[in-house]
Amino acid sequence: MVRNFSELSKQNNFRFESKFPLPGDENWVFTPESYYLAFRVLSPCGLDMEFSTETYSTEEKAKQAIADFVKRHESQGYYASSLGPIPVDELAKHCRIILA
Repeated sequence: MVRNFSELSKQNNFRFESKFPLPGDENWVFTPESYYLAFRVLSPCGLDMEFSTETYSTEEKAKQAIADFVKRHESQGYYASSLGPIPVDELAKHCRIILA
């Protein structure tokens, strides 16, 4: 029985890399930091909204990113999507928040 990722990689001759120790590894200890969630915000076209920030640490920050995205398009009145123009008042419901 495989107990951790290190054993699995040795048995199957591949290298598994992680920035953090994983469950079952000898150095793994559960802390809030070891269970990290990140959120991505996608535009109606399916692209990341912010190129400088790919992920958000909380869902609230991700929702704020959508609100800021809508504000940036208010003066134009619409978002030019690959599927056609989306009115600003409908823009937020076409954006998605996903786990990164």
